[in-house]
Amino acid sequence: FGAKEPMGETVKLRGLGDFVVTGVLSPKPGKTHMDFDLLASLTSLPVLEQNGDVSLTTSNWKNYYSNYSYVRLREGHSPDELGSLLASIQSRFYGQLELESRDKGYGFELQPLSEISPGRMLSQSLGRALPEVVLYFLGAVGLLGMVAALLNYTNLTLARSLARAKEIGLRKVVGAGRMQLFVQLMSESVLTAMLALVLAFVILQSFLVPGFKSLQIAELSDITLEFTPLFALLFVGFTAVVGLAAGLVPAVVMSGFRPVAVLKDISKVRVFSGLTLRKTLLVVQFTLSLVLLIVLTVMVRQVRHAVSMDYGFNWRNTMTVRLQGQDASRVAQQFGQHPNVESIAAMSHHPLTWEDGSSDVRINRADDAIGVREYSVDANFVDLFGLTLVAGTNFHKDLPRSNEKLVLVNERFVQKFRLGTPQEATGRSFLIEDSTEVRIAGVMKDFFYKPATYELGPLMLRFTAGDWNVLAIKLRGGDARETSSHFEALWKKLDPFHPYNGRTYEDIMDETYDMYTETITLIGFLAGLAFAISLLGLLGIVTFQVESRIKEIGIRKVLGAGVGNLVLLLGRRELYLLLIATVLAVPASIFLATLFLESFAHRVTIGVSSILPGILVVYLCAFVTIGWQALRAIISNPVEALRYE
Repeated sequence: FGAKEPMGETVKLRGLGDFVVTGVLSPKPGKTHMDFDLLASLTSLPVLEQNGDVSLTTSNWKNYYSNYSYVRLREGHSPDELGSLLASIQSRFYGQLELESRDKGYGFELQPLSEISPGRMLSQSLGRALPEVVLYFLGAVGLLGMVAALLNYTNLTLARSLARAKEIGLRKVVGAGRMQLFVQLMSESVLTAMLALVLAFVILQSFLVPGFKSLQIAELSDITLEFTPLFALLFVGFTAVVGLAAGLVPAVVMSGFRPVAVLKDISKVRVFSGLTLRKTLLVVQFTLSLVLLIVLTVMVRQVRHAVSMDYGFNWRNTMTVRLQGQDASRVAQQFGQHPNVESIAAMSHHPLTWEDGSSDVRINRADDAIGVREYSVDANFVDLFGLTLVAGTNFHKDLPRSNEKLVLVNERFVQKFRLGTPQEATGRSFLIEDSTEVRIAGVMKDFFYKPATYELGPLMLRFTAGDWNVLAIKLRGGDARETSSHFEALWKKLDPFHPYNGRTYEDIMDETYDMYTETITLIGFLAGLAFAISLLGLLGIVTFQVESRIKEIGIRKVLGAGVGNLVLLLGRRELYLLLIATVLAVPASIFLATLFLESFAHRVTIGVSSILPGILVVYLCAFVTIGWQALRAIISNPVEALRYE
């Protein structure tokens, strides 16, 4: 309203009429799942229903997707007291209704406001709500990274223990008690963790927060990642706990050194039979790294397969534009004049995405209803997307936009309802939602109209012009960006109120699998971090071995040992541990990758091509790490080494 006083002004809502402004709300003080621009009085509904402007809501128990009911309890009363009432409502008004097949069995339950976000994943949520599963996943990611860091600190500290054994022995000789040494070592660990916190904060604010905010999950769930003094205190406290946990094992082991054995190898400390403490930690680290890398490889292959698989639906070189209330024919007539436009079709939803419609179908009125996915399309849809009719004919281009009479179905529809051959099914009539009788005009060859997570099911293409919300525009192959800019300029003339919403189908497909791509990004980051930490642990152990065997290496060189012999000498134990990690990681990664693939109906197989790349990367980097330290010892002068000893 500009500088005008809004009170008493009129707002015109398309299809609903005029509304008078009776109040202006203050900006919301914080986050809310009720994200709205304006609120209208519920008392307007009966009038809008009577005029046919909105579907029947106030007295229609089937219209459950359009309603959100809030209940404030009286002081001193429990939500449990409403259980019997909700059950009676379900039984009296709802339980006897003929519902869509997918909705049978629905009931009523209370949900506290505090459990909306974060909360369960629910269909048709009002506004933004962060699913609990997202927090669990991100928490697991952070926990795995932290466990790897703890193991690495323990590993590196124990690897250095020989260098400090004499120091600890001397301290005990001059009177230091075990508890004093324990406190000193724990303090060193906490101090290291605090220094890491400072570095982590810089990385967090400079790189990780901006990167996370660019993810779809942050935008959809309204995650702002604001840093407050309370968070600072929590981080400091958490860091102290991490430091104590990381230093516990090294402090217990090293403070227990006996002065008479200060030069003995710490590797003799046992955790499991046949394995030393450091070996166990190294195996665990590399097992985690291998599992993450193998699972990551499978996920990347699966998402690539989902995007590039043959859907039987030619979406290449196609753009879509949301109509936002504009007439499809009017917009198509304007856009179709561009020389890069080959054909235009109108549709209700984007196929190959999560969008669709659904209606109950009965071949005979006495049959049980079966839910069938549906899209509303015009006569150009079949040809534009390269679909094939195996029987019957397409919609006629002059088909009237009212009084729906014809539908197209796929082969799976014919099989599901046992209509015989496609030729026999053509011309058969059936009921949609008990009231609309339609006839099958043609049968389409099956194509995958949903993402790769869905099995192929029955499909109807209906001709209901009132449901057309999207234009699909097939391009001749010219510059798509230039064409989109031209469409945007035309759109501003056609509709100055709504922003232009045009995208290529390539972008739409990418967005469909965004959550998987982002999951891959997070797991890839974690895998890289865990792997780097594992290599640091391996570096610490190899360095420890080189330093503790410097005399042996010198003697072997003097006696004529070659480079290969010495590298094998220094690295064979670690390579043996890598083999153990591989044996443990492969079945674990196959199990986890299989769980991921189960969410896809069309999936890749887990074979050598999925497992081998991660293993090769780990082994190559491990060889380089071992070889680098071994080479440093090998190229040194053996005379200096022996003189030092």
